[in-house]
Amino acid sequence: MRTIAAQPTAQSNSTLPRSKGRFISSFDILASAGVGVVLTHAREPHRVCEALREWAFMKERSYREWDCVRGWSLYTDNPNDKPKSEKIVEATSALLRINDVPGEGKEAWREGVFVMQYPHWVLPKSPVFIQCLKSYVRDFSETKQRLVLVVPEGFQLPKELENDIVMMDLDLPSRTELSDIYRRIADASFGDNQMQKELFPPGEVESIISIGSGMTEMEFETAVGRAMVSNKATFPNIPLQDFCRVVRESKTEVVRRSEVLELMSAGRMEDVGGLDILKGWVAKRRVCFSKDAKAFGVDKPKGIALIGPPGTGKSVSAKAIAALLGIPLIRFDVGKVFNSLVGESESRVRSALKLMEAMSPCVAFVDEVDKAGIDPRKGGGDSGVGQRVMGALLTFMQESQADIFWIMTANRVDSLPPEMLRKGRLDEVFAVLPPNNIERLEVLRIHLRNRKQDPDAITDLALAVDASNGFVSAELEAAVKEAIVDSYHANCSAVTGAAIATHLFNMKPLSVAFPEDFEKMRAWAEANAKPASSPSAEQASRPRERSRAGTGGRKVELN
Repeated sequence: MRTIAAQPTAQSNSTLPRSKGRFISSFDILASAGVGVVLTHAREPHRVCEALREWAFMKERSYREWDCVRGWSLYTDNPNDKPKSEKIVEATSALLRINDVPGEGKEAWREGVFVMQYPHWVLPKSPVFIQCLKSYVRDFSETKQRLVLVVPEGFQLPKELENDIVMMDLDLPSRTELSDIYRRIADASFGDNQMQKELFPPGEVESIISIGSGMTEMEFETAVGRAMVSNKATFPNIPLQDFCRVVRESKTEVVRRSEVLELMSAGRMEDVGGLDILKGWVAKRRVCFSKDAKAFGVDKPKGIALIGPPGTGKSVSAKAIAALLGIPLIRFDVGKVFNSLVGESESRVRSALKLMEAMSPCVAFVDEVDKAGIDPRKGGGDSGVGQRVMGALLTFMQESQADIFWIMTANRVDSLPPEMLRKGRLDEVFAVLPPNNIERLEVLRIHLRNRKQDPDAITDLALAVDASNGFVSAELEAAVKEAIVDSYHANCSAVTGAAIATHLFNMKPLSVAFPEDFEKMRAWAEANAKPASSPSAEQASRPRERSRAGTGGRKVELN
């Protein structure tokens, strides 16, 4: 299937909203190039129809629209005219009607735009429908007939048509379009009262629009309407945070429906113990998304990979990075992609990436990507699904111009394609290893402080630091939680470092429970990635042996 991306051209109508204008301009190019049949995936079929109707009227062409309830409807450019109908509700008969195939062409519609909404129920099952489409692809290239099939996002063409039909999708509403929707609803909320027409100043409206990015027209209209009704007690002096909270709840529902994406709450960098090199790297790139940075010639950051054993703080770091960058955090669940039905994995990925692009700027968090088992170098029983899914993801990461910062985490990399971690696709690969003694103290203090304990009052906290050598951050948190429970049970006595150390002694860390796996993960990250933490004085005094690809297997001593 050929794919055409909607793009702005010299023919774009500047008076049209951005995404609809791009769609109309791109369709104009296809129509002028003699492309007779186009397939459009749509969450909003009505927007596709509106855009094609506008194009038809601008070009002085007839416009007909079909659905399985009303059949064919002929529209005019006069909004007061009622559409003329031919009640052919069966899809194959409706398709044949365009060229009047049963009537030998005597009553064919010789010119115009013909839009069929959701014929996908019939398309894969009807050889007549498929053969007719193949004929129209050839025939319409020499006429002024243009057919557009509007289908759901997950639909895939039958193999017989994959190389014949061009695919062109309509983007989700732009910020300009969302702003128009908000303005229309806000103005209507005042009714006949002309004394006040502003709920929020322009800067605050931008916050609402940012939350709404990635929603359809109907979804955003519903979200804004819910926010109005939920805050009618304070109208028109609605607190911005109350209004945004309702819109954000609606947005969360929309993202959750994708079954692949999850809108997550950001964390705090203060909750990340250690990892000073990683923190500094992110802080330096915090301003690289700005217009001033772009004008200076700074490339926007693409993202990072965090590689290391489980429990070392990779996920917590991702949440904190989103907070530091000040943009939403969206979790991309690769595992759920492969839990879908056969043939749906690729379409789910395309839909998710399209939604994520509309929601940019954002942080895309792909957690434990190694557990998806999607190495395209290896065979398997997925009929190449893993290779196609990974190919779509990597291509998007490479070519998308959206402001998306990728954070990929993995415990091991032996199941990942090497091109995923190369420079250009990601900016840096960090090794997130078990904390050193300085970091362990910081981690313990963070978890004590987060549970209303004063770490400065614990005079023997060094005992817990010494006892925690080889433990990861998640295990330190578990020991702190247990020590606090014991202290509360003992008549709210003070938490001690000795109590934390006791729980650490009774705990078998991952490094002991799975020594070979743990060492393999640690060794790869240490040898092939940039350290996320500065070494302690003890670590710095020890020579490290590092083997890197490209040295011919020789071992290089680094002091």
